[in-house]
Amino acid sequence: MSTRQQPSPSGRETRALREVAAYDEGRVWEVSNRWHGRVRHVIEGANTEAGERRFRGLLEQRVPGRRVLDVGCGLGRLSGELHAMGARSVYGFDSSQHEIELARADYGHLRGVTFGVHGAEVPIAASFEVIVGRSILHHLDFRSILPALFERNLLPGGRMLFMEPMSHPFTVAFHRLVRAAHTPDEWPLTAADVAWLRERFAARVLPINLLSFPAGILSSFCLPSPDNRLMRLADRADRSLERRARLRARGRQGIILIDRPRARRSSAGATGPTICV
Repeated sequence: MSTRQQPSPSGRETRALREVAAYDEGRVWEVSNRWHGRVRHVIEGANTEAGERRFRGLLEQRVPGRRVLDVGCGLGRLSGELHAMGARSVYGFDSSQHEIELARADYGHLRGVTFGVHGAEVPIAASFEVIVGRSILHHLDFRSILPALFERNLLPGGRMLFMEPMSHPFTVAFHRLVRAAHTPDEWPLTAADVAWLRERFAARVLPINLLSFPAGILSSFCLPSPDNRLMRLADRADRSLERRARLRARGRQGIILIDRPRARRSSAGATGPTICV
């Protein structure tokens, strides 16, 4: 009796399995958090906090009353925050069965909040006004996944909003030197990635932590509080430097905004695009 050979996982599926194993079976989260705890002034500094407020403010402008997709939702914390902002509904998904079980336990009781276990490459039979994610694109083959989400799932007039690690020299060094704090396939977004995002989607990228990254590391070891003269000077410099185009990919993190044009009807009855800002 012959047996049918099971197909081997595709390269994308294999990558997803490695990502799940790194978090569910490995110690990536613990190692990464321990390193970040050593330089807490970076995380607690004024420029980081300003970036977090900006990201949240951008969400609060778009989320209320709208259907939201949370890409790579993990433990569901962002999904819960989106619900609290007044989202009409939130669908979060992640490849990790373990993390989705915890997300359902903590946030699955919220009205309109649902979760699924699958990768970002799996088609979703739904449309959304807002698609969001935190620290997820750099784990994915996003150059193929983002166009699919944009065309298939983002409604006209909708927005994609992500916050991602970028290729600050200190971030790149951290990835190369402390591999135990990262999954095998993740890598911060590069200048080439930012150029692609801008060409493909006319994306805007807002950098966070330029000079405040090295300043925060030094401050963590030398000063008791992140509210100090060095960090205030670095924050002031970063607010000026963030406007320089060549530094878009050089922050410790970056906020990525992608708007889908809203269809409009011309005087002749034909439809055409208008950019939603």
